[in-house]
Amino acid sequence: EETGMNPVSNSNNSNADLVDAELIDEEADRRRLQETLEGVLHSQDAIQVVDVEAEDKLKRERQRRNLLIYLGIGIVLTVVIVTVVVVSLQKAQESLNPPTEMPSSSPTMAPTTRISAVQMYIEDKFEVTIPHIEDFASMPAEEFSMLPRARAIQWLTEEDTTTTFPFESEEDEYAFYDRYVAVVFAYSTAYTAWNDNTNWLNGTVSTCDWFGLSCNDDGRISVIDLASQNLRGTIPSEIGFLEDLDFVFLFRNELTGTLLGD
Repeated sequence: EETGMNPVSNSNNSNADLVDAELIDEEADRRRLQETLEGVLHSQDAIQVVDVEAEDKLKRERQRRNLLIYLGIGIVLTVVIVTVVVVSLQKAQESLNPPTEMPSSSPTMAPTTRISAVQMYIEDKFEVTIPHIEDFASMPAEEFSMLPRARAIQWLTEEDTTTTFPFESEEDEYAFYDRYVAVVFAYSTAYTAWNDNTNWLNGTVSTCDWFGLSCNDDGRISVIDLASQNLRGTIPSEIGFLEDLDFVFLFRNELTGTLLGD
């Protein structure tokens, strides 16, 4: 007759439960340890990644800084080279084309030998004195404009193409002589403000074809007809030296001076 539970069986069951609990705890401990190790390893990997990224960033920054330094050096060298080249070219240009000492505001002059010769001829023929030719170069343009004789010499030596000097014939001298008188007259009476100044001071047109002038068969000025043409200024003494001049009409203008001659 079975009167109760088997004590041996109960003891075995308790032992089995105890072993299972211990195994479960060990398994849990093992998992926790594994998780801890994995966490540590993951942290180390993360640290390594961070270190690599920081190193790469530092390397890129260093490369960028070096690039800027090289670029700056290149710019400085380029500027220095360009400056040296420009200065060298300027010096070479100056050596080939030395600057003139004549001020830009002063009248330009023909070669001194020729213009001086023309001046000497004019002074001798017309009994006038003209400031030395070298004084014209340093003279202000405004002051120069007040010297009709000097301006006439300049025009004859620089702009006139119909006369020659030195002369090749007597006819050449007559043409030059009369042309000088006409040019002095134009500058003395403000020809640019005349009512009609057709062909006046046109270096390619004969003096006989300037408005108001007529010439005889020898090509010498014989008539000056510029009445009522708004002439203003002083009649130059050179008019009296026109050897073939027969008639002069200058009324109704604002002129001073007298006509002298043979």
